[in-house]
This record gives sequence, C-alpha cells and structure tokens, in this order.
Amino acid sequence: MYIKHVLNTWLLANLFHQLLFSLGCLVFYNNAESFMLFGSLIAGLVFSLPALLLCIIFLPPLIYSSGSVLEKMCFWCLAVAGGIIVTGITICLIFIDIDFFLSSWMLFAPGIVSAILSIIIRITQFQNLTIAMESQNKISNDQNPNHEHNI
Repeated sequence: MYIKHVLNTWLLANLFHQLLFSLGCLVFYNNAESFMLFGSLIAGLVFSLPALLLCIIFLPPLIYSSGSVLEKMCFWCLAVAGGIIVTGITICLIFIDIDFFLSSWMLFAPGIVSAILSIIIRITQFQNLTIAMESQNKISNDQNPNHEHNI
C-alpha cells in the first residue's frame, strides 16, 4: 500500500524535476534545449532510484509514529529531502567526487523542490494512506494480541 504511494510520488517528482531543471538551465545558463531531451528524464529516473528505495524504507516508521498528519507530512518532507541529499552525495562519491557536490549543490535543489511539491500535491493521498495503515495496524493488533507470560 505504501510502496504504491511512494512510487506515484516519485514519478510525479521526476516529472516536476525535469521541468524545474530545464527552467533552471534556461534561466541560469540560457540553454534549455539540451536538458529537455527524453534521455535526461531517463537519467533522472535512474539516478533517483536509490532515493526511491530510501523513501520506501523511511515511510512506514513515519506512518506508524505518533503525531498528527501534519507532523508526519513535515517529517516525510524532511526524510525525502535527506534521501535526495544522501543519494546525491553517494552518486558524486561513486561517479565524480565530493568536491563536485560541494561546488554544485544547486544541481540537487530542483530535485528537492520537486519532491516536496509532489508531496504537497499528494497530501490527500498521504492522509488516506495514514488512516488506512493506522487502522490496518490496529486491526492486526486486535486480532493477534501479544500475550506475555511471567515465568
């Protein structure tokens, strides 16, 4: 249930990322043609796969934690931004070097903004997911109570 939510949010974020990255290239470098190609969308999908996997790991503990939906949403945004930053650092360490990341961290800003924008757009789905997973957890706890016996 939560994997589908993360996957849909990730796909929407990748579409927004392509638009924001192209807009940034147009504004800052006066060149958007090279970044509007289908290949850059595919590269974005491939390079964001580690962040997707991290977010699949991050979401269930956030959903089951105590707190309001708004608090969970804020922590979800922080977790996603953290996953993007960790992925960016890892990619730079493996393929380039850390100095590239430190000198051009603004390349990752469109990814973070697009992910947070996608989360905000999907707030209703997040609320529904939170309610569904909490009720599912309550039902499973009611059906399978943990009986502890003192020895």
